[in-house]
Amino acid sequence: MDNRRQCLRLLAGIGVAGILFTNQLGVFAQRRSTQRRATQQSKTEPQSLDSQALNAATHFFNTFFTKCGESYFHYQCDVCTSIWLNPPGLGCRDGCINDHITDALAKGNALELIETRGLLPRTDQKTLSGADRLNGYEWRADIYFRFEGERTSTAQSWRDCCSVPFVVAVDKKQGQWNVALTGIFGIPVYFARPNEAVPYKKPNCDDARSAD
Repeated sequence: MDNRRQCLRLLAGIGVAGILFTNQLGVFAQRRSTQRRATQQSKTEPQSLDSQALNAATHFFNTFFTKCGESYFHYQCDVCTSIWLNPPGLGCRDGCINDHITDALAKGNALELIETRGLLPRTDQKTLSGADRLNGYEWRADIYFRFEGERTSTAQSWRDCCSVPFVVAVDKKQGQWNVALTGIFGIPVYFARPNEAVPYKKPNCDDARSAD
């Protein structure tokens, strides 16, 4: 009788172990299936060219603008812009313009902190011509970074933005993304000096707080 009970207990234990093992196999198989589907999805759904272009343009945009809370801040130099657009003297070119801008910045109070809010990026994609494709272009567009409003540290009321938009020319050529600020007025407003893709000065959030 005791032997029979022991056999029944053994069989019951084996049955429970079998059920647990089967359940574990099911969980393992489900995890493998989920991982396989995720891997296949990542392979079959690469990031679109539009998204890649916006990422490249945003990275460039962030070298000029600093985000603090809901606002974006950047510096502008009206005196420097005037020097860019109206060089002093007929023979004044890049080097001469650089010298005059350096002098203007050294005098102080040339930079004005601009606060913008309500970022509205827009992509204006270009249609590639046959020549573009032969030259290795895969994608081209201008990306506009506009805002709903802007204000300065001296004028606290908001105004429509922006008098000069931040426009970035983006293209993918032979597998490489290229980004450059464009616009006849945009370049002197945002760039520090000719042939230098750097801002006059990049603000930080401490600058923004001190301007309040």
